[in-house]
Amino acid sequence: MKNFTKMFLMIVSLMLFSNFVMAQGEDCSDPIPINGGADLLAGSYAGAWQTTGYVNDYPNTCMGNYDTGPDVIYTFVLSSTANVTLTLDPLGTTYTGIALYDQCPTSSIGCIANVRNTNANIRTIYATDLIAGTYYVLISSNVAFTPSFSYVVTVAADAPTLATNPSPGDMATDIAPPQVALGWTQGNNVQEMQIMFGTEYPPTQIAVDWTGSLVTTYLADIDYNLQYFWQINYRNGTGTTMGDVWGFTAEIQPPGHLTATAFDGDAGGVDNDVRVEWETSIVAPVNRALIGYNIFENGVQIATEVPGDTYIVYDAPYNMTAPGNEYWAVAVFDEGESDPSNSDFTLVNGLGTFDGY
Repeated sequence: MKNFTKMFLMIVSLMLFSNFVMAQGEDCSDPIPINGGADLLAGSYAGAWQTTGYVNDYPNTCMGNYDTGPDVIYTFVLSSTANVTLTLDPLGTTYTGIALYDQCPTSSIGCIANVRNTNANIRTIYATDLIAGTYYVLISSNVAFTPSFSYVVTVAADAPTLATNPSPGDMATDIAPPQVALGWTQGNNVQEMQIMFGTEYPPTQIAVDWTGSLVTTYLADIDYNLQYFWQINYRNGTGTTMGDVWGFTAEIQPPGHLTATAFDGDAGGVDNDVRVEWETSIVAPVNRALIGYNIFENGVQIATEVPGDTYIVYDAPYNMTAPGNEYWAVAVFDEGESDPSNSDFTLVNGLGTFDGY
């Protein structure tokens, strides 16, 4: 009989102890983890629950008398800055509320936001620019009107916002090869990113494929005489955001080592023609956008989009005063014009008339 009594008391004690084991979500020591504790950016959360069986662990919060009823605590994690939407559907119940905190909701701290009301409408919190970290959600009621209630709570991060503030700026020119440091300001709600970069518009070459290693700079190889286009794309569990396409033009290489030489090109017996020669602006193996060269004589353009690397000026102006006539060239590309080449001078002989008596 003694042994039976002891066994009975042990069973009763175990039953009583089990009733005192707190349910998950009772307080901050064991909150209900949204998405199982995974990054909220990986996907949204929706859960049906009730406050029945819970107690009021957190009175005197930012919800005023709407935290006098039993409360339930949730938590979620953000890996990067995000805009988050929280909703509480009280399923027809009145005098309920929801609050968002960046730490455990004790009475000594304020909340990020809260929504509570006497009606049975869905309560919505839209929180912007939440930095990476751990957050807590408090759900409770005004015990005088709603001792406990059933509800559905949803928590979701928005789709990513656009990257902004490109560097170099969009449509920048004269970017010096062989490399350029691209930079930008990261958008919100970013879980993964992708970098597109190349000479096609829009860019089709993947410079960095989808990765969770988030950066705001990228060192790109570039060449002379080309336009480049780039794009920063973001995605998370909610959606994918394709970035704006930005572009810049690399330095356009001027013709090199230009020379101007007077000679008798038309066999007229006088050196009054000028051969202008230069080195091409094309840098192998790319640069397919060269149109030609504009040729200048004494500050005046005398030829447009000349192909090749030589141009003959027939019957050049007579000038035997040193240093002579001045010549230079400018390379013309689809992307724009280069700076002038070096100048060269040549004395030009020829036939002329003398007015006098």
